[in-house]
Amino acid sequence: MFTDRRIRVALLAVGLIICITFMYIRDFAGFAGEWERTRPYQPEKNAIIMKSLLISSVEQGVLITGLSDAIDIKVNHIERSNFLYHYNKVLRDDPVNDNAVPLLNLQINPDKAVINKHIAKQIGKGSGREIESYRPRLPLTQIMTEQEGELRVRARFIGNVLSQQCDNQGRCLIVFKNDITPGRPAFYSNDGGLHWQWLQQWASPETRAEENVLAITGAGHFVMAQNERLYQTMDFGQTWKKLADLNPSGRGRADLGSYQHYNIQDPSWLATSQRAIFWKQESDTSSLTCINLQTGRQEAYLSLPGRVSKPTVTPEGEVYFVLKTEPRMRYSINRLDCSNGNYTPVLETGTDSISDLYAGKDNSLIFTFRFNDPEHIRVSHNGGKNWKRMQKFPRSYQENVLFDGVRNRLFYFPVESYYAPDLGNRDGLVYEISPI
Repeated sequence: MFTDRRIRVALLAVGLIICITFMYIRDFAGFAGEWERTRPYQPEKNAIIMKSLLISSVEQGVLITGLSDAIDIKVNHIERSNFLYHYNKVLRDDPVNDNAVPLLNLQINPDKAVINKHIAKQIGKGSGREIESYRPRLPLTQIMTEQEGELRVRARFIGNVLSQQCDNQGRCLIVFKNDITPGRPAFYSNDGGLHWQWLQQWASPETRAEENVLAITGAGHFVMAQNERLYQTMDFGQTWKKLADLNPSGRGRADLGSYQHYNIQDPSWLATSQRAIFWKQESDTSSLTCINLQTGRQEAYLSLPGRVSKPTVTPEGEVYFVLKTEPRMRYSINRLDCSNGNYTPVLETGTDSISDLYAGKDNSLIFTFRFNDPEHIRVSHNGGKNWKRMQKFPRSYQENVLFDGVRNRLFYFPVESYYAPDLGNRDGLVYEISPI
């Protein structure tokens, strides 16, 4: 049709420019909306850097736990010929004698000498080829709640969180692990985390299995998953009733064994106020099981072609999950309906892999996905009917991002001191907040 070579070359060039422009617009973050991040405090105290952060939303705000290191390293000398550091391990904060913030370990054993003896073993002179540690030398969990729009440290625990859960009324439960006292102690709060009580009667139904507190259904009423079994207690964890067993043979997941676990959250369970949802990968298919929390009865069972991941629940109880179908490697976001055992596709992203999925109030959804390497973020405020593009989250080595689904907002915490200011709020907390 076009005999002139110049016309054909021009058309090819125009087509190439259109393709490149389309790819550029899809990749370029400049066309995405920006998060309106604010820092709701005045800098006052030396910053505390935390890792392994967990968030639970309650009616009066949020409960956030984060793991900090109470030990600081002061380098005295570098032996360059042997690539050796000589240093002092000093106590950055003294949690035992800080009367402003309660130390929950003292509820288990009020003898401060026992804890001070444990701390004394962690401090002093040392040497080594590395001074950085991926795990805290003295793990100190900061338990934070909101007061007048600002996060404050309400309590501390020398040890790390294994599982935490809150209901909307502010009843909260945290299960810890530590090297000072035996077992895995549990603490309960009925005011959103302001005050905590050690549950001396607490005893897990399976002593060597991972603990995943799924739901709080009343005062002292907890639902917990261990391996592929569901348990319920009505007396603050003293006695347990088995609600369901999805692995009667007992084969599958390993127990805790002898190795350490930090912030374990069993990835196979999720719960609403009425149901527990269990998902499992089986060769090329996945299964989803809905269990009534009151009766333990199985309400629905779904077998899906592909891999289920990232299940999440809204405050209203709507469940969303990601499904990757094979062999074509197609990704989609879906809504689960346990009442009739069906699921409804919300959005298909094709071959663009979905990294994270968050669900909030009024069926607000956030998901991150990858397209030719860069990360992209999409936000919907109506259950996936309409989407808008937002600026991508900071890299995981820069900031931890937590989602408060009850108020549809994001919390940002620096991962390393390099990415944090020198001063935090009155308790040394460094963070920012943005609405979605």
